[in-house]
Amino acid sequence: MSVEEVIMDPNSDDIPIAQIALPGNLAHELEYVGSTNMTLLVSVGKLVGSENLLLVPFVDLDIDVDTDVGPEAETALSASISFDNAAFTVCSLADNLSMIADQLVQMSSGELKPDPGRVEVSKHFVSQAEGHLRRCLESLSQLGNQAKPTSNNR
Repeated sequence: MSVEEVIMDPNSDDIPIAQIALPGNLAHELEYVGSTNMTLLVSVGKLVGSENLLLVPFVDLDIDVDTDVGPEAETALSASISFDNAAFTVCSLADNLSMIADQLVQMSSGELKPDPGRVEVSKHFVSQAEGHLRRCLESLSQLGNQAKPTSNNR
């Protein structure tokens, strides 16, 4: 490698992470997700053709990205989506990450390997996500066990 730049990841959850030198301007081209936020929004609605009132959950989703060259994070995505679409998004991201991890295993079967420290940080975040998703599934199971909506007699 001729000209090297160093990448740093600020969101290692206070786990020490090695700096990595990359060729050329690649490090300046990388962005990292600095924060994500989901906020619950609710409305009252009803199924089409029914008078039964329902609580309809929505999510305000914000994903902020940053670069090593920019002074502040900027919002890469800001959207209001249904709760079930937020669940789909998480599922899709997890599926994609799993496929990428499988590809990385195949690619690293030779002489070059990923940095073990960064692999550990990745495992840490995936493990945390697993716990969060388990808790979410438990909450959704509680919702599924609640009484069905009643009709509005007004």
